[in-house]
Amino acid sequence: MSNVNLSDLSKADESIIYEHLSNIVEIKSGLYAISFLAPEIRCSACLNSIKKELKKFHLNNLRSNLLEKKIYFEFKSLQTLADILNNLTSIGFKAAPEISKEASQYVKSKQKDYLKKIGIAGISMMQVMMYAIATYFAGPGGMDLAYERLFQWAGLIMAIPVALYSATIFYKGAYRDLKNKNLGMDVPISLAIISGFLLSLYTILNQSGDVYFDSITMFTFLLLVGRYIEFKTQVKFHKTKSLIDHLLPLQIKLNGKNISIHDINIGDEFVINPKEIFPADGLITSGEGFVNTSSFTGESIPDYKNIGSKVLAGTTNIDGDFKIRASTRFNDFAVNKISQVYNQSIFYRPKFSILADKVSQYFVGFILMFSALTGLVWYLLGSTEWFVIMLTVLVASCPCALSLATPAAYTIGATVLRKMGVVISNGSFIEKLSIINSIVFDKTGTLTKGNLNITNIILNGSQDELALKKVASALEDSSNHPIASAFSTPGKIAQNVSMHPGNGVSGYVDGVKYYLGHPKFINKDLKKPDKDGLWTVLYSSELLAWFKLEDSLRSDAKTAIKKLHESKLRLALYTGDDSSQGSMIANELGITDFCTSVSTEKKQDLIMRQQKNGFNVMMVGDGINDTAAMAVANTSIAFRPVDSFVHASADAVMLGGGLSNLPKAIHFSKRVNKTIKQNIGWAITYNFSVIPLAASGIIRPWMAALGMSVSSILVVLNSNKLLVNKWK
Repeated sequence: MSNVNLSDLSKADESIIYEHLSNIVEIKSGLYAISFLAPEIRCSACLNSIKKELKKFHLNNLRSNLLEKKIYFEFKSLQTLADILNNLTSIGFKAAPEISKEASQYVKSKQKDYLKKIGIAGISMMQVMMYAIATYFAGPGGMDLAYERLFQWAGLIMAIPVALYSATIFYKGAYRDLKNKNLGMDVPISLAIISGFLLSLYTILNQSGDVYFDSITMFTFLLLVGRYIEFKTQVKFHKTKSLIDHLLPLQIKLNGKNISIHDINIGDEFVINPKEIFPADGLITSGEGFVNTSSFTGESIPDYKNIGSKVLAGTTNIDGDFKIRASTRFNDFAVNKISQVYNQSIFYRPKFSILADKVSQYFVGFILMFSALTGLVWYLLGSTEWFVIMLTVLVASCPCALSLATPAAYTIGATVLRKMGVVISNGSFIEKLSIINSIVFDKTGTLTKGNLNITNIILNGSQDELALKKVASALEDSSNHPIASAFSTPGKIAQNVSMHPGNGVSGYVDGVKYYLGHPKFINKDLKKPDKDGLWTVLYSSELLAWFKLEDSLRSDAKTAIKKLHESKLRLALYTGDDSSQGSMIANELGITDFCTSVSTEKKQDLIMRQQKNGFNVMMVGDGINDTAAMAVANTSIAFRPVDSFVHASADAVMLGGGLSNLPKAIHFSKRVNKTIKQNIGWAITYNFSVIPLAASGIIRPWMAALGMSVSSILVVLNSNKLLVNKWK
């Protein structure tokens, strides 16, 4: 991270901040953001504890993700961050950097710890069950009392390592929850294990009653297996996410010296040999060849680059001998921006998820009271099974599956969309995308390739064509609009350049002010030479030149539009182009609702008119003139934007796969929403059906443990079905 001064911190606080330095982003002057792992998060109660603690610091944009165990917030000073991290450690949630040696070591040690605990619980369970089965099948007369006591003592010995070692993962979680005045899911689990063990010990010492070592060891084993599967799922997501972060080399050579990519400055020049990774966003100043951009676009076909071409940090030089000049610093690299918006999007929590977390807080308290009441009723009725029934209710009813139902599906959904080349910046995008019934397209750079070429120049008088092309190129040099790509005649530099969205650009070249853009931007009464192409005009104190630009339809546009028509979606084309090309493309694609010569304000008005008629509208565009329309649409997607402002304005960015991925993304969003509903339906059905069975004594504790573990695993497995490439 740039511009971070740690000198004002104490040595201890400086050490804490330094661990997380690579995950701190400066959003703007005096405002920072960070995301990190909190590996000890178990359930929604843990998140509530963390949020309660963080609210003391009045943070901006506080978010969390249960499945990935991640926290995100914005803060104003590094000292505040140090205090936050210290406080989280004190309440039992030590922060870990997302991508670091510490995080990697934590994953490895956690996996070993799980496997050891599961192994011990499994071996103990098999031995205890062997002793218990002998008593179950002892016949009508039962087992001789001496042998029965012997088996009980043997069961105690085998259950001790389970109760005192394997189950400690639940005790720690329960202690932390109670310490933070929350009722998490580890509380009833721990209560069941401890009380079952203590009551069984009391029974042995008093030589009367039943022991429950078989139930304790079995549901501890089953619960640990369920937790381990969830843990492995989370590790898989972290690996998928970290692919972006691992695109960049940690160090690069500058003037013969190794420097960190964090220290790259605008204007630094680097030599990039074949097979090397580009370390910065920049322009090629020397060389030509092919570049692998699949890490951004998802497309295997390499891009040809030469002098003047833009390259992105994290792409790979295939066969060129390039020299590049950095155009941005580390924080503004495209790979960083993509990573940031992706990371923020997975913190989104739909309304039902928030409701489910609130319900689960009270639900655990209800279960504690209900299980105690159930045990009391059975005890008063004279049942010797009163404690077993109470134990079963405690274990069976934990709402783990309900808490996982939404984040599991949503996080996987965001991951799959990222693989498709769709990076979500607004977390609600998947929800909104699944219910759209109308799509509004921009034309240039969206339905067309955006690779405009000058096919005709009409000069006004005895002007110098080359000189005017240099002036136009200088004005467009700082613009990212597709039209700018048509002007590539270097030689002059423009100053005080101003962008006029939907109209054009103005600025000074050699002390003279020029305007380049739409004819109406220059003069409302100015008429184009003809209506067959896209014309732009260069003007100073007088009309200087007309430039005719031509574009072509994207190769996959017809197929994509056909699939969208088949999905019964309303399609519209609104473009600022006043040439005949807009209507020709609309007719070719079968889009009956089209408007040309549309201003930015008019495009907004047309979208709002659709919304008044009951349509949920998605805006698809790529230029800065589309941002206002994106703001009023129900949702929006920027198609390969090269302007960061457009990137920030859209709910999602489509970086690769072409237009053909748009119908796939829409179809996939419906699958995500369907999966969420399935998960929630299963979780609610399970809890409301198993509690009466547990309270009535029909099921045993080990069955309850198996059911609880299986319900959580089913939610995760059902969500994992989204990874199957049915969207292809």
